[in-house]
Amino acid sequence: MAADDRFLNNGDDSDAVSFAHWSPSIALLVQRDSATQLYARIATGFETPTTTELARIDGSGGFNNTLDPATSVNYELGARIMPVPDVHIEAAVFQIDIDDQLVPFEIAGSPGRFAFENAGRSRNRGLETALSLGKYTGWGLKLAYTYSDFRFITFTDKNSVALDGNNFPGVPMHLFNLESRYRHSSGVYVAFESRYTGRYYADNLNTVEIASSINSGLRLSYPHFVDGWRFTVSGGINNLFDESYYSNVRLNANAGRYFEPAPGRHGYLELGVSHDF
Repeated sequence: MAADDRFLNNGDDSDAVSFAHWSPSIALLVQRDSATQLYARIATGFETPTTTELARIDGSGGFNNTLDPATSVNYELGARIMPVPDVHIEAAVFQIDIDDQLVPFEIAGSPGRFAFENAGRSRNRGLETALSLGKYTGWGLKLAYTYSDFRFITFTDKNSVALDGNNFPGVPMHLFNLESRYRHSSGVYVAFESRYTGRYYADNLNTVEIASSINSGLRLSYPHFVDGWRFTVSGGINNLFDESYYSNVRLNANAGRYFEPAPGRHGYLELGVSHDF
């Protein structure tokens, strides 16, 4: 990885760094019958910092050579089941053990500028489930739930504060998605979507809590065909119930600048045109 600075009036930020790592994995799949799959997987991961993440905290040129790549081992057990036609169920449990996880923080005195540091050891545990009902046409329903327990195991930050056992910021413990849709044989499509996001923290210290929220929306589309051309009118309403929530939370920001509010109820309209030649 290299950066070649061509604009030298404010100093030379050119630098280069290289990383190398083997990432083996192994998986086992058991097909009990045409409707049931069981699987187990162990995989290793290697996450290198990006050029942005390698920026120096003091603003001097070159890369932050004290920032290490993150390595991980992921253990996963899961199942995919179709108990009856047009009903699909998926479930998986996982644990990810991470060394040197990359953690962002806003640089004091430089609003909007973030740097990164390595956490010692982290452990991510969770459960993912999904249920899908219905055919391609007609009525259908999708439900999904995710439980996440992401924590620092050993981590002393740049200010020598011990954060062992704290939750990793920005990750809600509970996440629930619902989609109810109807697709007519003519192509008319209508869908209602809703997402529940449980509470989570905005900082490593776990002192700034983001409240849970529900965000819902409505989508519809109608296709029309003329001489091989497809015209599609689509639109929708976002934040259907005009809830107050955050579209983005800036993790470990300074001076309480964590929050970026989402817009209230708003709609959109689109026109698409396509043709097969």
